[in-house]
Amino acid sequence: MIWSILCVFETTSGLGHMRRSACIANYLVEKGARVRVASGTFMDKENFFHPEIDFVELPAHRIWSSKDGKWFHYEANGRKIEDTNFDENKWKKKREKIFRRALKQEPIHAMVVEFWPFSRRREFTSAVNIVLSQKSLPYRPLIFSSARDILDTSNSMKKTANQVAKDQRKSVKMIRDSVDKVLVHADPALVSFAEGFAYWRKIEKKAIYTGYVVTDNAREKMGDERDIRMVVVSTGSGSTGLDLIKAAAKARRFSTLRDHNWTYILGPRMEKSHKIQALREIARFGNGSQVGSTAVYNHRADLPQILRRASLSISLAGYNTTLEVLASGVPAILVPKFKVRTVGKPWADAEQKGRLHKINAKHLATFVYPSTAIKPRSFAAKIDRAHRERVNRATLNFEGARNSAEIVLGQVKERFGDQHIHDFAAEEELKNLYS
Repeated sequence: MIWSILCVFETTSGLGHMRRSACIANYLVEKGARVRVASGTFMDKENFFHPEIDFVELPAHRIWSSKDGKWFHYEANGRKIEDTNFDENKWKKKREKIFRRALKQEPIHAMVVEFWPFSRRREFTSAVNIVLSQKSLPYRPLIFSSARDILDTSNSMKKTANQVAKDQRKSVKMIRDSVDKVLVHADPALVSFAEGFAYWRKIEKKAIYTGYVVTDNAREKMGDERDIRMVVVSTGSGSTGLDLIKAAAKARRFSTLRDHNWTYILGPRMEKSHKIQALREIARFGNGSQVGSTAVYNHRADLPQILRRASLSISLAGYNTTLEVLASGVPAILVPKFKVRTVGKPWADAEQKGRLHKINAKHLATFVYPSTAIKPRSFAAKIDRAHRERVNRATLNFEGARNSAEIVLGQVKERFGDQHIHDFAAEEELKNLYS
């Protein structure tokens, strides 16, 4: 059987949405589906997506900076570009045109939309409506919402609690009207989706816990050997990673691990000026004795494999990095995304803090508050303790990608039976198959 699936995602400054979408899309291909992935924000496609996946390139995702009053986007190489003459209406129409053309060229049985309708409404609501309103098809494609365990909070989104509640009510209506299943990429043994979504009871019948989405490369395997002198510092995409890099570099000289081999991975979306600062801080503080080595990279697609070999990981706690750390079994320091402020404590991401409290309670990793991380001696003490005490092995469900693919294809087969598409270009044959 050949089932046609379209996976769509967008990301702002991080890479998590792409990583999750890639994991699910790859498993769909392995299960025999014909898969396309649509986005305006691809990066390093050959390292993350199965070679049989086709891509629908959308106009680059634009981000509004209320601080600067400007629109900008990221190029494929991670460079941040300002859009001085951006026209949002033209941008939306062009994206819609590309969606219509893609659907005409190759009809689909199902669409998996990453993080919609909990977010990404501006990007994908019209696309979902286009899919559901196709008059040329004698059937209605299935729509799957794909969401992580904890939604953006009022802290993360800079919205009031009332605004978040209003957004959640909108999500409920859109799920009721358009979504067949909500794939919740979580394990309720760690985090219940209901804790962050007040209207869970209204969508519960459509929701399925898939387990956490983690690439197979991250999982600890029999025969793995750890380099007892390898410390890895990573920041995910790097867009907000400068302060962690600086904090780790300053703490190194006070740590008993200062003579170990430290690898810093800045992140592909760290701004050029921030990279310069990071390199300066790493070189300035070093390790003091030059016994251990220091390596610095902008990006490592093989970070999951590196974590399986490392003796300690120090990282920002984005969804993907956190789950890769837990799956790898590496002793770990996890710090929520943060920014140092001139007055008061650092700002910290509430969504990530919420997940870290759960992880810390199960002794799966060491949760370090940003206010501690920016104090070199205190951070060094946490680093030493995490390395010395090790952690419990995580027994969470890490089968989210495989389970999501099986759920999607199971629902497709249940809806369409043995009907499938042989020739996507032949519309008449398609109609005959469903007549």
